[in-house]
Amino acid sequence: MTPERLWDTLSKPEEIGVWLLPVSFEPRTGAPYAFRSQPAMTGTVGEYSPQRAIRFDSADGAFWRFAIEPLDVDNATCLRLIVEDRMTRASVEGYPGGVAKAWNPGVTAGWHEILDALEHHLTGRQPPDIDYLRLCRFYDRVLAQLIGQGSSRVDQR
Repeated sequence: MTPERLWDTLSKPEEIGVWLLPVSFEPRTGAPYAFRSQPAMTGTVGEYSPQRAIRFDSADGAFWRFAIEPLDVDNATCLRLIVEDRMTRASVEGYPGGVAKAWNPGVTAGWHEILDALEHHLTGRQPPDIDYLRLCRFYDRVLAQLIGQGSSRVDQR
């Protein structure tokens, strides 16, 4: 995959709509965006650096940022995809695990699904068929081991 292909996938509305959510925006800093979701997510493009980074800022202070970092590994050009997600307290309350956790299994499971869809879009490889609640339970166990924050909300499902 070329850096240009990855950038197009992260920065063109028609590409983002395939692996994340349908969205409309102009590719420039300051442009308004609207993800077609329930509830609708809107805001402005807070950063647009061609071939490097795009950030979607919401009015409540949350954002999603996708960045590409070139790496030189054994004389081969490799790319690192950096995903940043800053959610507000209100937006995370509805996920399994709620706001009481530093790392939320519901949010982590959601990003797992999103990144599987991105990989599928870029490579054509079909991701495994794992449902969201199963991923939540998995990440609850993993996060409990890593940082000692198991959640009774997820374990009770």
